[in-house]
Amino acid sequence: MPKMKCFTALCLLLLQHVVLGDIVSTLKSHLSVSVSSECSNALDLYLENLYHAPGDDNWALKMLDASSKLPTGLLSYNFGEMGDFEECLATESLDHSIQPRYCLGGFSTSSFQKIYEQNSSDHEKILQQMNIKTRLRNLLTPTLNDNNEEENRAARMITGPSWAVCLPKNCSQTDINQIFSKLSVEFTCQTREDLDIPLTSGAITTIVSFVVVICIMIASTSYDIYCNSTTRVPPNPVLISFSIYTNGSKLFKMGKSSEFSSIYGIRVISMMWVIFGHTFLDAISGPTTNLKAVIEWCKQLASMVAISGTLAVDTFFVIGGIVLAYTFMKMKHNGMEFKICQFYIHRYVRLTPPLAAMVLVTATLSSYFGSGPHWSSVKMVLEDACKKDWWTALLYTQNYYHVSSNSMCIGQSWYLDVDMQLFILSPLVLLPLWYYPTIGQCLLYGYIGATIITNFCIGYINDLSALLTAQIITPTIGGGDMMSILYMKTHARATPWLMGISVGYYLSLINFKNKTVPRLRREVVLVVWAVFLAVILTCVFGGHSTLMGPEYDRWGNSLHIALVRPAWALCVAWVIVACYLDYGGPINTFLSLPIFQVLSRFTFSIYLIHLNLIYYRSFSYKTGTHFSFFDMTCQFWVYLIYSFGLSIFWTLAFESPFIALEKLLLT
Repeated sequence: MPKMKCFTALCLLLLQHVVLGDIVSTLKSHLSVSVSSECSNALDLYLENLYHAPGDDNWALKMLDASSKLPTGLLSYNFGEMGDFEECLATESLDHSIQPRYCLGGFSTSSFQKIYEQNSSDHEKILQQMNIKTRLRNLLTPTLNDNNEEENRAARMITGPSWAVCLPKNCSQTDINQIFSKLSVEFTCQTREDLDIPLTSGAITTIVSFVVVICIMIASTSYDIYCNSTTRVPPNPVLISFSIYTNGSKLFKMGKSSEFSSIYGIRVISMMWVIFGHTFLDAISGPTTNLKAVIEWCKQLASMVAISGTLAVDTFFVIGGIVLAYTFMKMKHNGMEFKICQFYIHRYVRLTPPLAAMVLVTATLSSYFGSGPHWSSVKMVLEDACKKDWWTALLYTQNYYHVSSNSMCIGQSWYLDVDMQLFILSPLVLLPLWYYPTIGQCLLYGYIGATIITNFCIGYINDLSALLTAQIITPTIGGGDMMSILYMKTHARATPWLMGISVGYYLSLINFKNKTVPRLRREVVLVVWAVFLAVILTCVFGGHSTLMGPEYDRWGNSLHIALVRPAWALCVAWVIVACYLDYGGPINTFLSLPIFQVLSRFTFSIYLIHLNLIYYRSFSYKTGTHFSFFDMTCQFWVYLIYSFGLSIFWTLAFESPFIALEKLLLT
């Protein structure tokens, strides 16, 4: 205990003599600025308490300790400094007259330049002696430095390091921005009241709604079990639509392998790849303490495993096209009438209940899931977006209504928008294929060619980067915003889906029209597999040095934009066709494992849930994070397991019951 007291005393002395002088002089020099009288009086008390803390009432020293200091690892681009959020908001005077206000501001490259110019004369000699003046100017200037690719990458990746201050609550956010106006930093502040938010009417409504759904599930399950145990009468199918027993047995049932069983494994692996890609984005955009390590890793070819994760979405488009075309042709072959209203209602009911539940939770409960220096971003990025534009999410129009995914309600729902819009347009492709096969196939291949040419033209005209993350991690890119111009747009993402339609139609001819397919020799099959595996590796790793290079290659990026997704879709289609025609061998055996059949039933809910989980964790960081591939991989498994666990409830509550009810109503 005496040693602990000595250590505490030593820390206080260091704070007083090393840090205290600079902080106090800064506050004193800014007392002359225009702030409220209440704030001015509180700062006087703050300075007085720093020097003459009465007994244990050293609240000012605790606020000082909770504020940011000059961090270590600046040459490793340590931009994870956020002070001590919890210590700040736990601090108050003994008489409770002084309450804390935690404020976090972000330095931009332009603010660094302004600070440098304001203080260059004072520090000229020091900078010359340390021989780092040129390096600082290059790092902090907003313009790109042609001679230092590494620093340019850092400037592209984030706006700048953050800085936290802890001051009395009497100073408003406006006062604090005025005090530190010389730093050109805009602070966002939080108080204890922001951590203890009372339940709003929307939050109460959501909680009650979930309780009602859970009660219905319990009642439906109890009735189902009672009917099955007594065996007196079969249960009413409507009353057991929410039964965990019936729906759960269907979800976790491992049936026999079918002709399309390879799709299960492809779907699950693709979903894992999507989560891994989003985990990588979280790792490079969060409060990282070693941003330089991120830059170095991105220079390596292995980083393309994460960067190319966007191709996983195209896999889902291919699968969707194949299943849709095959199912439609099967229905027509069996003599069933095509009812377009029922066709659309089925799709809307299939997708909307789980999405609506996620929109409701995001809009009303997000603020209650955590806290932290960056937690205010949850309200802006998640909550406010869904409160304002929930209707665009439920109408599947957000990919054209919004300019970027950051302003969308449920950002990952852009995929559902594209999928729904393509589904609405699908009769324009499917009906000609059935009634006028030759004309239909010509139209289909014409659509595919038109979309490829369109993507090239969009990329070329707008100077787009071929890689979505290249806008963050490359020093020199084109001027266009790929996300808003190309990535989320239906006309730009239709190519893999159209190719899936073509493959589904081809497989339907084999199965329903008895189209003869010559058997390939084993040697030929091995060669074809080798070719397609080579193309897969090229799609994932190809063009790394060009697309991530210091100079923007307009033709190279435009060609990559136009061709990589069709090439990837062709490879996915080959895997499915090869497994269907019994050319898959061990690959088909692996992709058709029964466990994939079970897990694939949860991929839709996992897709809806996982990005919100990543946001909630990322915005709740209270200290900087250290980047490494191992840490990122571990974090990926955390997100995957948590998402799967929540998806079980989500599927049982909002997906399976409505699928069962829809079948009863439409049959």
